Amino acid sequence: MQSGDNSGNTVVWDSAVLLPSGEVMFIGGADGDDFNRDTLSWAPIYHPSVDSWSPSSMISDRHSFTATVLPSRAVLVAGGGIRAHFFTSTTDRAEIYRESAQPWTQGPALHQIRHGHSVTSLPNGSIMVAGGGTNAVEIIERTQEGILTTRLSNAMFHSRGHHTATLLPTGKVLVAGGGSATAELFDPQTETWEELPQMEIPRSHHTATLLPSGKVLLVGGSGSSNSTEVFDPQAESWHSSAPSLARRAGHTATLLLSGSVIVAGGQGLSSSEIYDPVADSWHESTSIGDSVAFHSASLLADGRVLIVGGEVRDDPGATSSCAIFDPATGNWSAVSALPKPRMWHSAQTLPSGEVFVVGGFGGWELSPANQVISTKIQKGIPELGSPLSSTVIFDPKTQAWRSGPSLAQPRHDHKSILSSANEVVVVGGREWFDEILGLEVLGTDPPARVRAPRISSSVLELSHHGTLTLEGSNLLGDSE
Repeated sequence: MQSGDNSGNTVVWDSAVLLPSGEVMFIGGADGDDFNRDTLSWAPIYHPSVDSWSPSSMISDRHSFTATVLPSRAVLVAGGGIRAHFFTSTTDRAEIYRESAQPWTQGPALHQIRHGHSVTSLPNGSIMVAGGGTNAVEIIERTQEGILTTRLSNAMFHSRGHHTATLLPTGKVLVAGGGSATAELFDPQTETWEELPQMEIPRSHHTATLLPSGKVLLVGGSGSSNSTEVFDPQAESWHSSAPSLARRAGHTATLLLSGSVIVAGGQGLSSSEIYDPVADSWHESTSIGDSVAFHSASLLADGRVLIVGGEVRDDPGATSSCAIFDPATGNWSAVSALPKPRMWHSAQTLPSGEVFVVGGFGGWELSPANQVISTKIQKGIPELGSPLSSTVIFDPKTQAWRSGPSLAQPRHDHKSILSSANEVVVVGGREWFDEILGLEVLGTDPPARVRAPRISSSVLELSHHGTLTLEGSNLLGDSE
């Protein structure tokens, strides 16, 4: 079988299983020549009825493993090698794929291609999509029949990208920056825009945080040094606030349960700092670990903050590192790393308290949707990874990751939002250079939790044509 990177190399030591649906899943293996093979996590599914492929991936890269369809219709992948170069080690890990996992559904197309846009939940339950290299605005909403639709609304005064959009207590939306110092206010009831006084300086890749007072704190951004400012919705005016301790762009800012704001990372930075809106002052916090930008930060139900992935500037590419900030101790601590590196992704905290991370750009996913990889690299893109269709879910209680349902289309620079119907809606973005118009929607009823069995053998050796007898825990319930 030829690999999906269009390089002419052959995938070896992989497996293929016929699913109960009649579709065929091709799983893992190693790709490359005899002297430089890379282990794969891809698991694309072939649909013979329509002669098409859909992307999927395992949690772990592996080759020379076994794949078995269980009576429950699930697929058990067990053991195998975890490296494919001269020195190959074996793994005692196994994982399970369930056909019944809730899939993404394709939503309607946007009217305008966009990345660097904003998505905002409005008080009436609809979603406003604004900017992204344009001044176009559209509304995502459901009809009385429950059908998801998109429609154009009144355009903004200015074209914007990498701006911020903040829902105010009044129900209006503050849109600020995005390559300029301009700001404007959207009224969802009339769908009209009001131009506001300009900010002190132009901003993009900044953050905007709604404070307990109803005011909005803006921090940093490209070309903005360490300046911060606050918008007062009552006076509809801006005023300077205490400058941050470091100049930041591509950072995150998260409102803590105490009412303070923790700002973390940014291009070339591993530092974090905390803003006290009552005292209008900053104090330094501890390092988050890696120097990252374009990561995600999610407030957990217990008040802690989870940072995931991001772009590592000193060593260009994505990181798999994750960290949690505990306000009780004032410290960051490393937690389980992502199964594969990613940046330019999105993350949502689900009603279950888990964090759902979607797409991005990072670790290679060789799938039919990424057949352009080698062509793009030949055009000068650094070999940093590929657009990702995979999703992963973090459980704060166990501090462990598990895989979620894959997107139908890999994408990065997108936005996701939790709708009023508790659906994750993924909007816009790019796959390499190609802008994406289509939406994807997933209900947040999470896929069934899968207990990954652990093989009790201390040493697991699998030949390319060998068999595997499993002895260990957590096997019965997952194979009934």
